[in-house]
Amino acid sequence: MNAFIEALKEAARLVLMAIVPIVLMGINLQSRSIQIDWFLVEFTGIVTVLRFIDSWLHEIGKEKDNNIMKGGLTRF
Repeated sequence: MNAFIEALKEAARLVLMAIVPIVLMGINLQSRSIQIDWFLVEFTGIVTVLRFIDSWLHEIGKEKDNNIMKGGLTRF
């Protein structure tokens, strides 16, 4: 359970860091509106999910002392 929570914290950090640039890119000063690029939001979501899985596998590998799982999805 600790591995899941640590991976979830990593994913939350990524989402929080991604919100600022996405909103800043969408601000239109002339029309005083925010136009969100939904492709960018989807792409960020996919990257966050993959990073969550990678971090979760890594944390499980550390808990179980499994060198293969410590590599996460990329294995390096």
